[in-house]
Amino acid sequence: MKDVKLPEIDLKVPDFKAPSFDMPKIDMPSMPKIEAPKIDTPAASAPAVSAPAPKVDMPKVDMPKFDMPKVDMPKVDMPKFDMPKVDAPKFDMPKLDVPPPPSFSVPSSSSAPKAVSDEFTEPQEVRDERAAAKNEAYKQADADAKAAEKAAKVARDNANEAKKAFKQAKGEACKTRPGGKLLCIRGFGAGY
Repeated sequence: MKDVKLPEIDLKVPDFKAPSFDMPKIDMPSMPKIEAPKIDTPAASAPAVSAPAPKVDMPKVDMPKFDMPKVDMPKVDMPKFDMPKVDAPKFDMPKLDVPPPPSFSVPSSSSAPKAVSDEFTEPQEVRDERAAAKNEAYKQADADAKAAEKAAKVARDNANEAKKAFKQAKGEACKTRPGGKLLCIRGFGAGY
């Protein structure tokens, strides 16, 4: 029979401190002291009585004995694993001669010449005329879009009215067909 060996586990439980708190202090007014009146009573003595204690014989009870059955467990050796040693490749980083970063200073605003932008070389009147023309083009395109939206709304309303008229005419036609309005059984050439 072999012994069973289990791996040893070292568990470290972190220290844990429960938060502490103090109960609030409550100042209560002190209660008035009340003294009970003193009463003198005459001394009395009870007569001495001696009586033998009764003898009680309890029956003897034998409890049954119980032995746990012995179980022989097989001894198991856990397999041992040896990990191969792996040496990581070593390499040296190449040394680079990097020049220091360039340093520069910003000239003060008083000594710097004012920059002239090519963006504003056009006269103001030309730029104003261009903005006015673009505004007119936008207004015309917006008016055209609104007119198209209005025409589309009118066309949608006309289509909805035509659909309503069709449903009413179909209901009237299906009244006299087999199945009535519910099933409206009709032939292939009916057209609706």
